[in-house]
Formats: sequence, structure tokens, C-alpha cells
Amino acid sequence: MKLFKHGLFIIGGFLIIYLLALVAGAYEHQTKLNDEVLKRVVETKNYDEWLSYQTHIFKHVDESVSDNLAYKVDFYATVEAQSLDIYKSNIYVFIMPLKAVTYAESVRDSNDLMRFIISNETRTLLDTDEVYSSEALSYGLNPIKLGFVYQGVTLDEVSDLNFKVYDYEGNLIIDLTLSFTVLENLVTDYEASSLDTYIDDLGYIRGKTSNEISQIINPRIQRSVFLYVSIYFGALALGYSIFYGIKMLRAIKYNKENENE
Repeated sequence: MKLFKHGLFIIGGFLIIYLLALVAGAYEHQTKLNDEVLKRVVETKNYDEWLSYQTHIFKHVDESVSDNLAYKVDFYATVEAQSLDIYKSNIYVFIMPLKAVTYAESVRDSNDLMRFIISNETRTLLDTDEVYSSEALSYGLNPIKLGFVYQGVTLDEVSDLNFKVYDYEGNLIIDLTLSFTVLENLVTDYEASSLDTYIDDLGYIRGKTSNEISQIINPRIQRSVFLYVSIYFGALALGYSIFYGIKMLRAIKYNKENENE
């Protein structure tokens, strides 16, 4: 009966440790992978790898440098999965410092004047002063955050798009228009059957599939699980060794006392 109880204890402990290690390992390594990728984005000043984890397909559209040479500006078009067989086309502008710049130290910094305005020929599609009126956008430039900022809009029609971006102090970073001739080579209405055309003819890059991401993360999770399980069985073995060692010493002491009597 005691052996059965010990067996249940060991198996139950193993299952608890295994599940906890699996959940903790998944969270830990997903976070680490994201941090590693973000670090490479800032080091290389290239967003391709990061976008490959975030999107179905993506394309680098254009790049520029602000007039004061303080910021690198990149434009990307993406197609992102919203749900099963439903996709959405977007276009983004990314801003990354090339040298020391002023940015908000808190997301609630009321002095922050960073602003994104994206408009077409007839209307404003995005004005962050309206959408994020209480948030300091330049906080994202902080190295402890992303180290860059970005905003985007849905790309569902082809017409000139104007991008205006202002910095923390309200100075203009860019005022740039992507023309019709540039945008007509981007995907506005995604069709799965045309994926090869988007890649081969329009220059889009395929993002990583869930299976590809799993192949990167799963070995890391497995190593974590193996480590935690090894520690569990090591602690278990040590605990039982101490327990039975003490019992043995007590038995020896008891036997000696009986012999002396």
C-alpha cells in the first residue's frame, strides 16, 4: 500500500512539474524569441525578420531618411491573417532613430507631440492625435521598449497616400507621398490562389507559418521541460535518499541500544 502511495506521489508530481514546465517554457521562449528578433531589428535597421513572424506575406515598399538625418523611415505593405481564410492588407510607416533623439520616458508623457497623419487624396485615414490622444507615441523609441515606432492603415484601394510624421517636439520628420504607380503593385484584395504571383511578380516575401515557428520554439521548450523534470527527479532522489538514510541511522542506533541492554 505504501509503495502504491509513493508511486502516485511520484507520478502526480511528475505530471504537475511537466505541465508547469511546458506552460512556463512556452511563455519564456516565445518572449525570448521576440526579444531576440527585436534586438536584431534595431541592430540591422531592417524589419523583415520581425514581420516574417507577424504577417502572412509582406513587402518592403520604400525607405527614406529624415532631412535632419535623425531618423530612418521605412514603408512596408503586409497581408495579415484575421481568421481562417480571411486576410487584410495594410501599409505601415516605421520610424527608427539613427542618433540620439528626444522621446517620452513614459506612455503618459503629456509633452509628447509625436504624431502620425496618413491620408489619401480625399480624406484622412489616420490621425494619431485623435486615436491615441492620451498616449505618448514616442515612448516606443525608448530602447527598453521597441526602439522604433510604427503606424499603418488598411490598404483596400489604390490611390496616392501621404504620410506626415512629427517627433516628440512637434518637428516634422517626414512629409512623403507614395504614388499610385507604387501602390498599384501592392495587394489590396488578397486571393490565396494568387500567392505565387504576389511573391514572384510583386516581390512579396512569405511570412513564417505556425509550423515553422513551432520548429524554432519547440526545441527550446523541450530543453526547458527536460531541465525541470531532471531537477524534479534529482530532488526526489535526494529527498528519498535523505529520508531512508535517516531511517537507516535510526535503525542502527536502535539495534545498538538493544545490544547494550
